[in-house]
Amino acid sequence: MLLTLFTYLIRFHQKIGWQKDYYTHHENVSASEIFRLKGDYKKLKDTGEAYISTKHPYAYDLDLFGSTSLFTALNRTATIKGKHLLVEWLSKKAAITTINSRQSAISELAPQAELRQDFQSKGMFHQGSIAEINSLLKWVNTSASTLH
Repeated sequence: MLLTLFTYLIRFHQKIGWQKDYYTHHENVSASEIFRLKGDYKKLKDTGEAYISTKHPYAYDLDLFGSTSLFTALNRTATIKGKHLLVEWLSKKAAITTINSRQSAISELAPQAELRQDFQSKGMFHQGSIAEINSLLKWVNTSASTLH
C-alpha cells in the first residue's frame, strides 16, 4: 500500500515537473514571437551568426544569417538537427517541386499558431542527444499517423 502511494507520488511529481518545464518553454516561445512581431530580432538568442560565410555566393549579401537575417526571422527550430536543416535549406538551391512542397506545408501550418507553438515547446525537451531527437521523431510519426 505504501509502495503504491509512493509510486503514485513520484509519478505525480514528475508530471508536475514536466508541466512546469513545458510552460517555461512555451513562455520562451511566446516571448520570441513577440520579439519577431516587433522586429526586435537582436533579443533573439539564436541568430545563426555561426553560419555567416563570405565564401557563399549569396548568403552574405542577402543577410541569410546574423542578428537581423532571414534565418533569425524564420528560425523556430528546437533541436540542433532542425537548425542544421534550416541552414541547409537556406544555403542550398532546391528543386521547384521541393519548394512547392515546402510552401504547401507552410500554408497548412501558418494559421495554426497554437499547434506550432505547442510543437516547438515540446521539441525543446529534445534539444540534446540524437537519441532524444529520435524520440521526438517517433512521437511526430505516431501523432501524424493518428491524424489520418
